[in-house]
Amino acid sequence: CEHPPLCYDFSNVDKFLNEKKVQEELGVDTKWQDCNTIVNVMFNWDFMHNFHHLLIDQVEAGTRVLIYAGDVDYICNWIGNKHWALNLEWKGQEQFNKQDDLDIKNRSGKSVARVRSVTLDNGGQFTFMQIKEAGHMVPMDQPAVALHMLNDFLENKLPSHRLSPPEHISLEASEQFEASEQYVLVDDQPLEIDIVL
Repeated sequence: CEHPPLCYDFSNVDKFLNEKKVQEELGVDTKWQDCNTIVNVMFNWDFMHNFHHLLIDQVEAGTRVLIYAGDVDYICNWIGNKHWALNLEWKGQEQFNKQDDLDIKNRSGKSVARVRSVTLDNGGQFTFMQIKEAGHMVPMDQPAVALHMLNDFLENKLPSHRLSPPEHISLEASEQFEASEQYVLVDDQPLEIDIVL
């Protein structure tokens, strides 16, 4: 690789994070290093923990989550990332799995990414994106695509399928539930509710 040990040129990041004014703003006064063995060893105990259940709790609580991978990243490859995304058990899993990936093109019409996403009624969203011609550091390999992806994610503009609400609900009357006719609007469409007495 041209720039050991990480194979990417971080010299601009190093210069920026070692500027006195930047360090004052960040409240630090130590030399920035891309790789630090002591810091790495201190975090070794935290590797390889499974947090998928926490991820789904967040999505189902209304948080938008974006998983992305470069299509030539062999460290965190897109095939493995997509595989676990498809196998997550959550209330949007069926719709997430049955949809096709959408092709994302740049202004000149070149395909730069593929995306699949489901949005829950509460705004929670789970999105997987494969970035073309990008390795482990997507922003360094495809800076324009990465910036566009991040801005669209932050502004909630990534294409996503809504988890379809039920079209018809039947409820049985009970002591806790008074029989009455109700209409609820879901996405500006009336939701038919039958009350069975």
